[in-house]
Amino acid sequence: MKEYKVVTSPPVHQSIIDTYHYIAADSPANALAWLTGLDSAIDSLATMPERCHAILEQVGDGIIYRQLLFKSHRIIFDVVESDAVVRIHALRHAAQDEWQGSANSPLKEPDSL
Repeated sequence: MKEYKVVTSPPVHQSIIDTYHYIAADSPANALAWLTGLDSAIDSLATMPERCHAILEQVGDGIIYRQLLFKSHRIIFDVVESDAVVRIHALRHAAQDEWQGSANSPLKEPDSL
C-alpha cells in the first residue's frame, strides 16, 4: 500500500492550537481527547487519502481538494500523487462558511500537535 507524507501549513497548525485552547477552557480532558483523535485522523491520511470525498467549494485552481470529517471539523487537503504528499490546507468547524482556498502559505511537516 502506498504511503504518503502528510504536511500542513502554519495557519493550520495555529488553528489546531486555537481549537485545542477553546475546548480546554471548558474541559482539559476533552481537549486532550480531541487533539489525540485529530492527530490520529491526520495520520490516517498517510494511507488511502483518496477515500475522502472532494469538497463542494472547489477553488478553480485545478487542484482537487478533499475533506476528512473529524467530529465537528473538516480537514481540507489535496493529494500530490507525483510526490506522494498529502497537503493539509485548512481545519474548519463544520458550521463555518464555505472554504475559499488557501492563502498560498508555505507548507511544512507538522510538529507534534
